[in-house]
Order: sequence, then structure tokens, then C-alpha cells
Amino acid sequence: MRQTRPMSRSLSRAGRSRLLSWVVPVVLVLAAFVSVVVHVPQNTELSPLDEYVYVDYIAKVPSEGVVAEGEPTGAFAREALVCLGNRGVATVVPTSCADAGTAPASDFPMAGKTSADIYTPLYFWVTRALAQPLVWAGVGLIDAASLVGALWLAGALVLLVFAMRRWRVREPVILGLGLFLIASPAAYWSSTYISTDAPSLAVGAALALVVARFATGGRGLWLLPVVSAVGVAFKVQNIAAVGIAVLAVVVTTVVRTAQQDDSGGAWGVARRAVLSRPVVTAVGSAVLALVVQGVWLVVRSDLRVALPPDQGTARPLHIGDMVGESLKFLAGTPTDPTGVENGWQIATAGLVLGWLSVAGVLGAIGAVADGRGVRPLAWSALVVALLLGPMLVLGTVLVSGYYFALPTRYGLSMLPVFLVLAGVVLSRYRAPGVLLAIAGAASFAASLTGS
Repeated sequence: MRQTRPMSRSLSRAGRSRLLSWVVPVVLVLAAFVSVVVHVPQNTELSPLDEYVYVDYIAKVPSEGVVAEGEPTGAFAREALVCLGNRGVATVVPTSCADAGTAPASDFPMAGKTSADIYTPLYFWVTRALAQPLVWAGVGLIDAASLVGALWLAGALVLLVFAMRRWRVREPVILGLGLFLIASPAAYWSSTYISTDAPSLAVGAALALVVARFATGGRGLWLLPVVSAVGVAFKVQNIAAVGIAVLAVVVTTVVRTAQQDDSGGAWGVARRAVLSRPVVTAVGSAVLALVVQGVWLVVRSDLRVALPPDQGTARPLHIGDMVGESLKFLAGTPTDPTGVENGWQIATAGLVLGWLSVAGVLGAIGAVADGRGVRPLAWSALVVALLLGPMLVLGTVLVSGYYFALPTRYGLSMLPVFLVLAGVVLSRYRAPGVLLAIAGAASFAASLTGS
């Protein structure tokens, strides 16, 4: 009898621990669904972030599978633009709602052509498939596809929880950061409208988890090329998170190699690191991601039916522009990923998330005792955040022949890494976690009343 009581208490304690381990992810998933379900019916206009052409793509998936460069938008999207309007944008279309489907193409933006052809059909295929049961249940296609954003956001949060736990981030900190993310403009614009940004948070969180497992001695690095390829297939700008993950694995491997044996000097360490399996896997992941996008460019060119539309965003490129593009992503991605005005509730959450991102990256570089490989990730995040803008600008100029000011949402896939680093820094102390969880809950509740 004496032996059974401690065992019983031990089992009970283990059971409670397992139960508590589910509390944070379950709360965050429920919060993600509540946010999307509350906001989607309130979004009575189309998002100005290209939702018009995304609606067109979603509508055409069953009949066409993929839209081609230069292809005209269909009647469904044109009616949605005229009848619903374009939030915050004075889009003047000289036709009535009743006649929108048959009005001439010249009445519509970009001479009636789509600009969504730059993306592979992967996001649109997956979103239409997940939305179809809701369509069969009587939900309108636009609302049904928008509601799928809850799945993208929930998946990102679960992956983010597991990534943070690998670096022993405290549960209240995880909860607070997750709730601030749900309340922020980053989640609002990517998850409550039809948006190719929807998978970006999940891609970034998945890559953060792969790196976390590698840095803390776990397995699964073989997933790096898989997630990298799929992530870039969803959206080329997700190459930002791929870059952070690849660089973090390389730097971590070099540091480990030097710690194990530096007898051959710097060149010896470099040679052994470069030939190691982790570095080969990391570099291969980057190459595979670029190959995926290269293949899509070839396919897209082959599908072309007409010249691409003039989107009216081209401008001269100056040196000052490159500096500005370099500095905008670290704080700007969570604070203002769209350039569209939000209510104070959502805007405040974004502002807090921006401060935490900067503090997380810089704090992890300078203030964290690096016993678990955090600092290589922090340096990688800083370097990629600074280089992303100029790299995307040069890529756009080479592929499309013109420059346009990059929206900070192009860095959305980096945000999960920023939050992981913020979590590591904040977990050095107990009190900030509880305060962050309370503030996050308040911010989430407030965001449900804003837009």
C-alpha cells in the first residue's frame, strides 16, 4: 500500500501535466477560429490586397485549374468588385452591379486582366477544396474561402507552440504572444480575407520548428527541403523564412564543428562543416526552393495568353529605395503588413508585436545565454530581414523589368521566427509571462470589436 500511493500521485501528476500541455494550443486554436468567424461576416467589402483577382482564381479553379498570364477576369470576380466594393480604395468602375458581369473589360482595373497568375495554383487549389463543403452547405464562395483562413492561422499557431517549447519558452509567454498575433494586422488581413498570405505564417512556423528541433538535438532535418519547397510553391516571398532556416542550420553547424574540433584552424572547421550532412541538407533546401520557383516561371511563361496588365505601381529605382526596403521588414511586418488602416484595437496589437519582434531578435543576439543554439537563429533572422528587401527588388527587376515599393507583408513568413526569439528573451523572467498573457487576452478580446 505504501508503494501504490506515491505511484498514484505520480500518475496523477503526469496526467495533469499532459492535460495542461494541451491548454495553450487549444486556447490559441479556439481563439483563431473565433477571430476568423467573427470578422469574416463583418468584411462586407473586398480586401484591397488583390482579393479581387484572388476571388477570380478561386472561382475558376474547378473549370480551369490555373489562370494564365494576361487572362481576363471572369464575371464572378467583376460582380464581386462592383457589388461589394474595395475596402479603403475608391475603385471607380463605370457600370452598375447588375451589369458588372457583362460590362467591357476596359471598365475594370488593369484593363480587366488578372494579376494572380504570378502565383502557383497551390494555395487556390487547397483553399477551394477546403471551402467546398461550406459552399455545399449554402455559404457563399467568398465567405467560405475566407473562413478557410481559420485553418491556416490555427495550423500556424500549433506549429509555433511546438517550436517555442523546444526552446523552453514559458507557457504564459507562448499564450500571450499567440493571442497578440491573432489580434494583429498580420493575422487579420491574411486570415479573414482570401489571401495568398494565408499560408505564410504556417510556413514560417513550420520552418522555425524544424530549426528548433535541429538546434536542440532532435531529428527531422529531412523536413527542411520538403517544407522549403512547399512553402515557396505557395508564395515565392516565403523564401524569406527559408533563408532564415537555411542560414541558421549552417551557422549552428559551423559553431558545433568548431566546438568539437578546431585543430585544423578556420579552414579546417569550414571544410568539415560544408561537407557535413546538415549543411548539405540546408543548402539543398535553398536550391530546391529556387528550382521550384524557376519551374513555375517556365510553366507560367508557357501558359501566357496575352501581355501582362499594367498595375500602375512601377517607379524608378534609386539607392535610397534599397536602403528603405532593407529596413522595413523587421518591425514593419507585424506592425503594418498591408499599408491599409486598421482600427485602434488591431493596430495596437500590431504595434506591440512590432516592438516584441525587434526586442526578440536583438535581445537574443545580445542578452541570451546561448546554451541551446538560439543566437545563430537570431543572427540569421537579422541578416535575412535586412537583405530580404534588396533581394526581392533585384529579383523583381530581373523577372518583371520594373521596381515597385514592396509591401511589408512580403516578410510575413519571418514573423514566427521573430516571435520565437521574443519568447526566448521574455522567458528569462517569470513575471513578464503572466503580464503578457493578460495583455494578450485583452488585446484579443478588443480585436473582435475592431476591423
